[in-house]
Amino acid sequence: MSDTVIVRTLDDVAKLCKAHHETVRGWVKKGMPREKDPSHGRRWFYDIKKIEEWRAVRLSGNQGAEAVRLSDDELDIVKAKVKKFKGAIDFYKINRADLFVSKQMGYQKLADYVLSTMTHVEIDNAKLTEKLAVLKVLDVGSAIFYDKERLERGESTQNVSVLITAIKELKDKRERKSIPETGRAATG
Repeated sequence: MSDTVIVRTLDDVAKLCKAHHETVRGWVKKGMPREKDPSHGRRWFYDIKKIEEWRAVRLSGNQGAEAVRLSDDELDIVKAKVKKFKGAIDFYKINRADLFVSKQMGYQKLADYVLSTMTHVEIDNAKLTEKLAVLKVLDVGSAIFYDKERLERGESTQNVSVLITAIKELKDKRERKSIPETGRAATG
């Protein structure tokens, strides 16, 4: 929209921006431009031009939950870029678990370094909260990559549980098939 259009309701914003009213409510939470109506403390003015500019910036950075709109030509360019990096993408797919281990070890090395620089005096000092916060972040980061690596290798608790259940079911099926039915007792 090139001309400035000022509206007073979110429903009007939704209509003019061709968006669902709940989407517009989400925009408000994400900082959509608006101005207070000085005559009414709880009412707002909405400048559609400013809102469209705000949305354009958000869409260009792909921030928020909105989809990026691409023409067919732009999509072909993106596909060509993806194809250019296909080898790197394939490498990542094949080596994800090992890459997660590498990241996990990096976090662990940083945690070890932070611990090695701490003295008993520092531990007793109340100003140690920053270092403890760093250790917590490093510990959580290491744990996340450990879980991702186990998941990639099929070793996560959930995967193992599913596999054990499947193995038990297969064993039960085999045992039922190999035991002959006894039928009636023989009479003689």
